[in-house]
Amino acid sequence: MSTKRRIVVAGLDTPARSNVNECLPSDHFDIAEFDENASVASASHVDLVVFCAPKSLEQTQALCSTLRLHVRQSAPLLCCAGRYVYPLIKHLLGNAVQSMIMMPFDARELRQKLDELDLGF
Repeated sequence: MSTKRRIVVAGLDTPARSNVNECLPSDHFDIAEFDENASVASASHVDLVVFCAPKSLEQTQALCSTLRLHVRQSAPLLCCAGRYVYPLIKHLLGNAVQSMIMMPFDARELRQKLDELDLGF
């Protein structure tokens, strides 16, 4: 039985995904891309979801709702949002996400945010 923690990522661009890979190395974490059709998120236990907010607020809200449908309610959602929409998205999503981080971010900032969430990573 694997002891790896399962992380689901959705919509991350290449720099953000590189930071996630650096911060959450594959020897300790199983990182899977979210795919609504394959239901990768609901196939097994998920410890964390990291997603990038689409540019429109409506798309962000829809993605957040879709992720919640596929991932058990207790898995924290970490939303990565652009600096220009961060305040609007934070207000829109409210308690739907456990935490947010402003993009662009680096692995150090992501590590700090994960430590704040106190997930034991």
